[in-house]
Amino acid sequence: MTGSAGRVVVVGGGHNGLVAAAYLAKAGHKPLVLERREVVGGAAVTEEIAPGFRVSALAHTAGPFLPGVAKDLDLARHGLELLSADPRLVALSPDGRAAAFHTDAQKTAAELARFSEKDAARYPELVGSLGRIAAVLAPLLTSTPPAVDSPSLGDLLGLGKLGNAFRKLPKRDAHRLLRWGPIGSTPRCCAPSSPRAESSGRSRGRGPPARRPRSFSRRPASRIPRAPPRT
Repeated sequence: MTGSAGRVVVVGGGHNGLVAAAYLAKAGHKPLVLERREVVGGAAVTEEIAPGFRVSALAHTAGPFLPGVAKDLDLARHGLELLSADPRLVALSPDGRAAAFHTDAQKTAAELARFSEKDAARYPELVGSLGRIAAVLAPLLTSTPPAVDSPSLGDLLGLGKLGNAFRKLPKRDAHRLLRWGPIGSTPRCCAPSSPRAESSGRSRGRGPPARRPRSFSRRPASRIPRAPPRT
């Protein structure tokens, strides 16, 4: 980019790239979006998977979709209409069984009870814990990362607010955030841990085995509906 209002190249015409380009244009820049496919949209693209059936080819939900983005870009005027689906997700099993995940945690728990009563009993706790953790992390979606070398007063205040919100979490939620965050995946409340994963938490040749965290129950893999393997 050259000058205060120069040409900006956005590589990739996915939904994030398109939003970034729109904001750059609103700020007076001249964005150029480069996309190798013949269509734009990325994970949010709609494609025909069978004659007469057009669906989102990748993303199954629009969340987290920030209302501020829709307002800033006036997406409603361009035809945006958000539809809420319930159930939000259905896990299919090759044996014909299925588990539907609803917006209502209790309805989802009733679905899971057909596979594991223990998992069903703990599922509402998982939903509540994730909701409280998400409330702490949500401001990060719209905040500017602090300057690492020379943080400003505003940067420090923002970090202080985040730290204060973290301290207000229940102890178990704070532990889960620190435990789940580094592994970079959703905690598996309804999936077994592998023997290798269990053994990796133990010290080798020194001391007793690490205590298994008191978390959500784990059941044999054969009782959990899974997607068929890719061929």
